[in-house]
Amino acid sequence: MKVRSHNELQDIIDNDLAKRKHELTTLKFIGLSLKRVHELEVFYRLAIPLIYSHFEGYIKLASTAFLKLVLFKAKPLLEQKENILAINYFKEIKRVSKANDYINYIELIKLITERNGKPKYDPDDVVDTKSNVTTDTLREIFSICGISFNYYWESKTFFIDNVLLKNRNQIAHGELIPIAKETFESIYSNVFQMMDNFKNEIENL
Repeated sequence: MKVRSHNELQDIIDNDLAKRKHELTTLKFIGLSLKRVHELEVFYRLAIPLIYSHFEGYIKLASTAFLKLVLFKAKPLLEQKENILAINYFKEIKRVSKANDYINYIELIKLITERNGKPKYDPDDVVDTKSNVTTDTLREIFSICGISFNYYWESKTFFIDNVLLKNRNQIAHGELIPIAKETFESIYSNVFQMMDNFKNEIENL
């Protein structure tokens, strides 16, 4: 995936979200066609991990696409914000943190203060969803992209950790938990809304 302009970024995150919404809409219509109680019970349990996978997948794709655009634009490090500097020097900071001498620390300080050159990092390796997008993981991804974890996202923390993730993880680990229709509908609508909101966050960077 190459991202060379804001228009390309827009197209990528728009098209990806459209595909995800289409699949989730199809999923919901399948559920509406079911009438038997035992069929609906199975459907709701099958649906939750799939809905979650689209949430995780979209967060990963959209944030990675943004970081690819930053890399392509290649603005000098002197003009980059703190989040990009952190990404750029992350491996060096980790290496130096294991060293036990001042020479390495002095070299790192010199490297960061001079900020010569342009960003160098692999966008595909930066964003780590940890296969479990808790609000802590989401905050880290937001920080990486330079997005504010605002009131909207704060209001979703309980839902993400205690409804979406809790149910998804229990099902994924083989627990035979029942999923109520109301829980399915809440997860479905909230994930739709959060993906839309994250798209807007990326567009506004």
